[in-house]
Amino acid sequence: MKHVLMSFGLLFCFCASHAQEQWHLVFLNTRPDKPNMEKVQHDSIMKAHMTGLQMLFDQGVATLIGPFEGGGGMMLMKGSQPPAIKNKLQQEDPAVKAGFFYVEPMVYEAAGGTAACQVRPDPANLTSLKVIRLDAKKSASKALRGQVETALKSLKEQKKLLQAGWLNQGQSFFMVVRNESKSEIISWLKAFPLGVKNGFQSQIRSWWTTKGAACDGN
Repeated sequence: MKHVLMSFGLLFCFCASHAQEQWHLVFLNTRPDKPNMEKVQHDSIMKAHMTGLQMLFDQGVATLIGPFEGGGGMMLMKGSQPPAIKNKLQQEDPAVKAGFFYVEPMVYEAAGGTAACQVRPDPANLTSLKVIRLDAKKSASKALRGQVETALKSLKEQKKLLQAGWLNQGQSFFMVVRNESKSEIISWLKAFPLGVKNGFQSQIRSWWTTKGAACDGN
């Protein structure tokens, strides 16, 4: 049966056998027991890893792809469930197979009216942004979600926010913002609804992605 590619905003939906697929934010976290190897071998594996990510983009199943400063990376990837995403990367990604990364997929729901731009990964054309991850032990309430949407609207008006989304049914949240200093982000993050008082802990990391992939052109 032919699969008909249909656009729904930015996200792609495959009909027929792919009807149950959904988007996940996938963190590729550096393993503490990452093997030591010669630079030539390491670089060869990472080159194959990058080629594989470009193929996933070309197939319409991955976007918003890039590495974190200091190791690891992040992308949006489509699959049926987190275990399916994890198994696919464990079986097919050269860097995951080599023991460089462990895979952390989280069901993704876009927030704040944001959506990634379709820009093919290009390691020669990168820009530096910041990723904010907020995690809690329980899901955010409907009222708290409403407060977050209001806050996101303000961040967009200030041209700080590029991407945002709920993860794992509201237990976590992430944002991609412009490359301000960490102290500046911490300052405005104090007023963000997903703070310590609501049970959320924050992480801020520098992240590289292809220019335009996070809709950062304006």
